Amino acid sequence: MKRRHGAALTTLLCLLSGTTAARATTGSSFGVGPSTRAWAGAGATQAAGYEAAFQNPASLSLSEGLSLSAGYGVQSSWLYTQRRQAAEERFETEPLSLAMLGFTLPLEAFGQRFVIGFASLSPGGSVARADLPLAEAPQFPLLLSRQRAVDFDLGLGIRPWRFLALGVGVRALASLTGTASVQTRGKTTTTRVSDTLEPVLAPNVGVTAFFGSTASAALVLKAPLRADFDIELGAVDLNATQLPPLHLAGVAHYDPLSVQAEFAQRLGSLTALFGAVYQRFSQMPTLLPSTVSCPEQRPECSALVAEPPRFHDTFELHVAATLRLELTRAAESQLRAGYAFAPSPVPDQSGTSNLLDNARHRFGLGYGIALSEPLPPLGLDAAFTLDELVPRTNRKAADVAVTNAGTPTLSTRGRSIGLSLGLTVKL
Repeated sequence: MKRRHGAALTTLLCLLSGTTAARATTGSSFGVGPSTRAWAGAGATQAAGYEAAFQNPASLSLSEGLSLSAGYGVQSSWLYTQRRQAAEERFETEPLSLAMLGFTLPLEAFGQRFVIGFASLSPGGSVARADLPLAEAPQFPLLLSRQRAVDFDLGLGIRPWRFLALGVGVRALASLTGTASVQTRGKTTTTRVSDTLEPVLAPNVGVTAFFGSTASAALVLKAPLRADFDIELGAVDLNATQLPPLHLAGVAHYDPLSVQAEFAQRLGSLTALFGAVYQRFSQMPTLLPSTVSCPEQRPECSALVAEPPRFHDTFELHVAATLRLELTRAAESQLRAGYAFAPSPVPDQSGTSNLLDNARHRFGLGYGIALSEPLPPLGLDAAFTLDELVPRTNRKAADVAVTNAGTPTLSTRGRSIGLSLGLTVKL
C-alpha cells in the first residue's frame, strides 16, 4: 500500500515539475542575430537583413535581394550570490546553445516593391523550457529564464517614398493548457494528461525616416507578448492520502510593451547610432500564481496568495557604430561595436521574495564580410557580447523570517558572455 501511494505521489511531483515553460526569449535579452548583438541591441535604422523582422520591420525594405541565413550561438552566464558575511556562491547555470534561421524575400505588386522577412532564434534541446520555483527561492527570472523559448518573427517592410519606410510584423510563441488526473485501482496507478499548445501573437510596427543619404531615424512599437501555461489537476484520492484540486499555472513568457527610438548619422565610412528603449515592466503579471484556490463557499481559507512582482518601467540607452571598409571590388567588410546600459526593473527584494536582477552594462563587438560577383554571393557575420552586471545588495525587512534565503542581505554580481556566427547566402 505504501509503495502504491509513493508511486502516485512521485507521479504528481513529476507533473508539477514538468509543466513549466519558457519565461521569455533570448532575442529580447541579447539580440536575435550577430549584427544586432554586436550593436548591443541597436540597429533599428540599419539594413540588418533577416534580423530586421525582429528589430524593425520597416528596415526590411532596405534588403537588396532574396537571402537565406543560418547561424549558431553560445550564451554562458557566471552569476554569484552572497548572503551577508557567508562565503560567496556561484549560482547554478547552464551554457545555452542557439540556432538562428532567417530569410528575406523581395516581392513586387502594383508597381510597389516590398520585402518579407523571417527570423527564428531557438535554444538547443527544447522548444520551450524554464524553471519556475517559488518566489522565496533565489532566482534570476529575467536574465536566465528569458532564454528558454523559440522566438518566431515575421515582418513586412515597404518604402513607398524615398524619405519614408514602413513596416509591420508579428511575433509568435506558444502557451500550454490542459488537464491531468491520477487514478488508483487496486495496486495500479494511472496518470492521464491532456495538453494543447496554443499560439499567441503580438504585433509590432516600425517607421524609418530618411534625411537625405546620410541620416535616418526610426521608431518601433512592440506590443506586449504573453504566453501562459495552465494545467488543472483534479482531486486525488489515495485512500490514506487526500490531495485537493491543484491549479498548475504560471507565466510561461512575458515581454512588456516597448518603444524604441533611434537616430543614425553617417560620416563617410562611419555610421553612428544613438537610441533609447522604453519598456513597460510595471504591467508584469504574477509569475507563479497560487496552486490551490479557496472554494466559493470558503473564500477566506488559508490558501497562500501569490504576491504581484511590482516591477517598474525602464529606459535603456544605447550607442553603436559601424565602420565600412572596402577590401576589394568584390568584398566589403564591416566593423560593428555597441554599448547599452540596461537598468533593472526589479525592485529591492525587502520582502519574502528573492527575484534577483541587476542593472547591466552591455558591450558588443562584431565583424562582417560580404562578397559579390565574381566571388560567391555570401555573407559572414560574427559577434561577441559581454553583459557585466552591476553589483547589488538586497536587504530584508525586520519581519522577514531568519530562515529566508535572503535574510538579512543577499548580494549578487556576475556577467554573461555570448558568441554568435552567421552565414548568409544571397540568391
